[in-house]
Amino acid sequence: MIDEQFPIDFSIVNGPATISGIIFDGFTDFTIIRDGIYLMIYSANIDPASDITTFGISINGSPFDIAPMSIGATGGVLSTSTVRQLSVNDVIRFGNRSGGIRSITSGNIVGSGAQATILRVADGGAL
Repeated sequence: MIDEQFPIDFSIVNGPATISGIIFDGFTDFTIIRDGIYLMIYSANIDPASDITTFGISINGSPFDIAPMSIGATGGVLSTSTVRQLSVNDVIRFGNRSGGIRSITSGNIVGSGAQATILRVADGGAL
């Protein structure tokens, strides 16, 4: 269950790690350790809910309002992406901004609950 304005808990992923200039705290936070332009992609398989479900990206504690994506009350997979210039120590989270608790499910497909990809695609500079 993910309450409104709470990040997705990715703790099932092998714990804390530093991979390609990004530190993952083992739970919810991805911290940038190299300035640059980053591609961020996420998807989540959402259980049915009483109304529309919307998830988004948070940078440095902002509401989950970056690249929001919604799905109807019937649930299913939502996915979106964005390209942003990020700086050292920026903290990225993916989470719920629906106005209520939502559940992520893997259904019958292993590894399909929620996925996040963050790729540094270029040095910093104007977008």
